[in-house]
Amino acid sequence: MPWKETCPMQQRIRLIEDLILGKLNIVERAKIYGVSRSNIYKWRKRFLSEGLAGLEELSRSPHNSPQSLDEEVQKELIELKHAHPTWGPKKIVTLMKRNNGIECPAPSSVGEFLKKKGLVRSHRIRYRNTGNEQRACDYSKPNECWSIDFKGQFYVEKANCYPLTLTDNCSRYLLRCKGLRSTARVGVIEVLENAFEEFGLPISIRSDTGSPFGSSGIGRLTRLNVWFIKLNIQPVFGRPGKPQDNGKHERMHLTLKNEACLPGSASMVMQQKAFDKFRNEYNFERPHEALGQLCPASFYRKSGIRMPTITPIITYPTSFDVRHVNKKGEIAWLGKRIFISEALCDEFIGLDEREDGNFEVYFGPMYLAVLGRNNRKLTRLVRPEWRR
Repeated sequence: MPWKETCPMQQRIRLIEDLILGKLNIVERAKIYGVSRSNIYKWRKRFLSEGLAGLEELSRSPHNSPQSLDEEVQKELIELKHAHPTWGPKKIVTLMKRNNGIECPAPSSVGEFLKKKGLVRSHRIRYRNTGNEQRACDYSKPNECWSIDFKGQFYVEKANCYPLTLTDNCSRYLLRCKGLRSTARVGVIEVLENAFEEFGLPISIRSDTGSPFGSSGIGRLTRLNVWFIKLNIQPVFGRPGKPQDNGKHERMHLTLKNEACLPGSASMVMQQKAFDKFRNEYNFERPHEALGQLCPASFYRKSGIRMPTITPIITYPTSFDVRHVNKKGEIAWLGKRIFISEALCDEFIGLDEREDGNFEVYFGPMYLAVLGRNNRKLTRLVRPEWRR
């Protein structure tokens, strides 16, 4: 007769009663109750020493767990979590190793400990379909591509603050995080000039198509990336409405929002101090799982291409037909005004004749469109090509 799972305590009491009354021998009792003889001896011994309390089920957890955390480790973990409330257990363990140089608990143990202490917030699991996702290129060297964007605005001193961020795609190094009062081009150029002076020039800069980075015009050009092209920097655009095309940068924005934007500071000066503190921590302290739990500063190196003192002038091969774009964004061609782009006002474009008699339209090394000789129609390229 095996233990009844509904009430094993009653079965043990009956077994002890049989023992006291001397009914049957140990072998027969073992068969009737469906337990081993060693278990019968165990329950009898407990009953004789502890009474009915000895028949209660005991905890199976070990008295001394080899994975338990000592008090000093617990205290340091709590201090690190309070100092970095948005960090997960992997980052906290990495920082603990870096600070102490000792063997630390497993991240899973740290996660369970912090959860018991109420220091871990639950997150809603988000599912997404990645079947049609167009990922950004992975770059193997620093300064092959930088990403630039505005983090969503929030109020500081009863006015909007627009954080302008600039990162290196290879190392994830946060080159700039500057709070601006607007998204105007002049403020963006000032921040970029400062970054170019300090770090040198990248090969390309990735952005979305929002102002002032992109437009709906030819080649998605704006006055800002016309300046990029003059500096021999290739503008690279994500698909409209597809922030995942610049996923690394967008993920950094989430961290920035949680650690330096909510809530906003009392003044722009204080807010910029919060941005500077975040940037320093992000580059030199915060471990990044994609970098093997190292910091971006461990990988980033300045560019060898220096910022020119004077913005270069666009030149074309002697075989090109060079045309001036007037203040209306038009060129004169075969007795007709052809609209090119307002972003190219007062610039010079190059027309390269093809074998079919039509012309390829260039601004510097960027191939933008085809101009028909017979119909005098400008056909934009869906994906402009960078031809160095």
